[in-house]
Amino acid sequence: MEVLYILFTLVFLPILYIVVFFGSKRLRENIDKNKLRGISNLLGRLGYKPTRDDLRKRLKGFVRIISYIFYIVIIYLGIIGVSQIFPSTRQYGRRFLELLSEPLDVALEVIYQVVVLVLKFIVLGVLAYIIMWILDRVLTLIIARGYSRRARVRRATLKTIFKVVKITIVVIIAIYFVLSIPITRSPYFYWAFLSIVGLLIIVMLPKVIDVIAGVIVPFIYDIGPGDLIEVGDHFGLIIDRGLVSVLIETRGGGRDQIPTRSLVWRGVRVVCQDYEKLNL
Repeated sequence: MEVLYILFTLVFLPILYIVVFFGSKRLRENIDKNKLRGISNLLGRLGYKPTRDDLRKRLKGFVRIISYIFYIVIIYLGIIGVSQIFPSTRQYGRRFLELLSEPLDVALEVIYQVVVLVLKFIVLGVLAYIIMWILDRVLTLIIARGYSRRARVRRATLKTIFKVVKITIVVIIAIYFVLSIPITRSPYFYWAFLSIVGLLIIVMLPKVIDVIAGVIVPFIYDIGPGDLIEVGDHFGLIIDRGLVSVLIETRGGGRDQIPTRSLVWRGVRVVCQDYEKLNL
């Protein structure tokens, strides 16, 4: 048994330390050299677009945290191993284990929960990426089959619907991830969470109304890019129709954004459909 403790303490742990040290160093170097396009695209599809320098900084910080956790575990195992090698120190080793048993259990539980959350975040992120990729391919395929004026209107409508679906998927995944955190199981958290959501809705009420109006507009107005429209004091050619606003080109050549709520409240007068096509 003592031979096993000696091999574990004097051979395995030093090798593990060297592997963690040089492995984390190599990972940080690769992060500096890598362009990180895959991770950037994944985060971009999820609505988060950090700069590459910021992304590198965060990834290297994550690697350091993981390596520090390994160092702490190695030191802890090394103390236990050394205390068991020598007969005179075994009683101190037992006392050391007794003193650290409770905080160690808490620390291990925290580490376990963090690892589970990280893995769950990765799995949900990959799942969201796959769903977004499938939706993009389906949208591209549908748009590629339409060439008429009605098809152009359908393209704008489909893009709006697909944006709503994407946002809904991301929100559902984010809520599921937040509610899976152990601290969120407290009833106090639910009240705090609902209060924060309520405040966000109040602060972002115009945007929320625009999103709702953006969902309604495709079903009440047959308009799309290339149409000449008038909405209140706004007059121009539709360049793009989004979920929260419609981009038009004015008479002077400038561009203006009309909130979708204005289309619902003020109404839309279609001056000419396919105006851009008629002037070609």
